[in-house]
Amino acid sequence: EDCPALCPEDPVPIPVEHPDGASGPLFAGWSPNVDAIAVWTGADNGATLGVVSPRGGNIAPIATTVVRRSWVQWSRTGDRLLVVGGHAPETGAPRTLLLCAGAAGCSSVTGGDALVADPAWSRGAAMAFVSTERRELWTANRDGAESRRLAPAGDGVHAPRWLPDSRHLVFIRDGFVWLLDTTAGDAVAIAGPLGQARQTAGESPQGLNDSSQGARWE
Repeated sequence: EDCPALCPEDPVPIPVEHPDGASGPLFAGWSPNVDAIAVWTGADNGATLGVVSPRGGNIAPIATTVVRRSWVQWSRTGDRLLVVGGHAPETGAPRTLLLCAGAAGCSSVTGGDALVADPAWSRGAAMAFVSTERRELWTANRDGAESRRLAPAGDGVHAPRWLPDSRHLVFIRDGFVWLLDTTAGDAVAIAGPLGQARQTAGESPQGLNDSSQGARWE
C-alpha cells in the first residue's frame, strides 16, 4: 500500500514464462546494472534460481538453492552471482558456494563437501563466505581462487559484509558486531550485544543460526 507514495510511476508488469505446475516467481534481486532479475521458481518451495530479462520472457534456470534472498549476491558489475546452492533449509543440510555467470551457468567455489552460508562481494570483487561446520570466515578472489580462512575472526561467524574500502569486514559473532582488517590484526568488537543477547543478563550471547531471520542485517 506504500507504492503510490514511494513509486509514483505506474508499475510495469513483466510477463514471465515458467513450467506449468511450478510456483509463481519469487523475487531474489535486481542485478546492479539493471540488465537482469534473479527469481526463484519451482514446485512448492521455489527452489530453482533463474535469471530473466526485465523485458520479460523465459527464465533461464542456473542453480538449485535455499530460498533466502541474502544468499543470492550479485557482483557490483552485475556480471556474476554468488549463490548458496542446496535443497534443504535445515542447519547442516548439504550446501556449496556457487559462482554463476548469469545464464551461462555456475561452478563450485568450495567443492562438494564444504558447507557454506552468507556470501558477500566486496567493491573490489573479492568474496567472503562462512564455512558452516564451525562457522569460520573465508575470503577468495573474484574467480573463487586463492581462498583462505581468516583465523582472527574466530568461530561462530554470521553475516559478513565488506566495508567500501574492500579491506575490512564486519560480521556478527556471539551477539556482537565485529570489525576485521583482512590484511592484518585481530577482530575488534564495535557494537552489541544484539537482540536476545542484550536481554539475557549473565548468560553468554548467542549467535544466529542458519535459519534465523536476523542473519540479514546492514
